[in-house]
Amino acid sequence: MPTPERPQGEPLKEQENRYLAAVRFEQEAVARETFFKAQDIVFKSDCELSVYRFQLRGVYHVAVIGDPPPSELQDQLKSILSSGIEADLPEQLKAYLFQRRVQAKRVGPWVEGHYRPGRPRSF
Repeated sequence: MPTPERPQGEPLKEQENRYLAAVRFEQEAVARETFFKAQDIVFKSDCELSVYRFQLRGVYHVAVIGDPPPSELQDQLKSILSSGIEADLPEQLKAYLFQRRVQAKRVGPWVEGHYRPGRPRSF
């Protein structure tokens, strides 16, 4: 049975060694800039991370999830994310983001999608 700790279909490896850093922003422009900076550094690094930007209850958020990055990369991400305020995401949302990551990894090594509220996503 799926739980917040292990969504349905998520491999055991994915739940054993998780990394999650999430921050919130008052301004969309700052969230967007932070997202693109984090996405760029993840793209250029040899790591297993995903970067998400979303709204939760009308508040902009950026989250980086996946396998724990090497300490140097973790420090860089921490610096990039410092423009936001540390956020504690609901367990159900964490589970959803990790499940999305599992699905995206099945599609390919780099998957990018932009979605607007009310429009379905694909993959």
